[in-house]
Amino acid sequence: MRLNLLHINMSKCCYMHFKPNFDSDKTCARIRPFADKLDKSRAIFINNRAITKVTNTKFLGIVIDNKLNWEPHVDYIRKKLRSMTGAICRIRHSMPADLYLKIYSALFESHLSYGISVWGVAIKERSNDRLFITQKHCIRVLFGNFDAYGNKQSTCA
Repeated sequence: MRLNLLHINMSKCCYMHFKPNFDSDKTCARIRPFADKLDKSRAIFINNRAITKVTNTKFLGIVIDNKLNWEPHVDYIRKKLRSMTGAICRIRHSMPADLYLKIYSALFESHLSYGISVWGVAIKERSNDRLFITQKHCIRVLFGNFDAYGNKQSTCA
């Protein structure tokens, strides 16, 4: 590293060991070849400093899990979209109604569509999609009857 003047930020450096989900495959007769979490013999070091092993990490805005099941990324996106829905709810009264679609596209849809070609299979596999519910909530806040939405007893849903 010193020869080519590269510098690694060790506080951000981590590694992940991708492994299959053995719990779903009950017929597998092989022994798990993966090290335990307490096994120090398989640790990775750079300049005599151990690199942190993680189960999920964010890479280019997409949360990657060690089993590639995309559940942590869906939770991360849902949290971000609910935050954007709150921001849209706070600013919607101070703008004309013809800008609602542009605000929705800029603040909400951009987060939802980023990297969907990678993690979009998680939406297809789930029957109860929390992201779809969050999207419907945002659309109701922007385009629905906000007074009726705020008064839960007056609506039937």
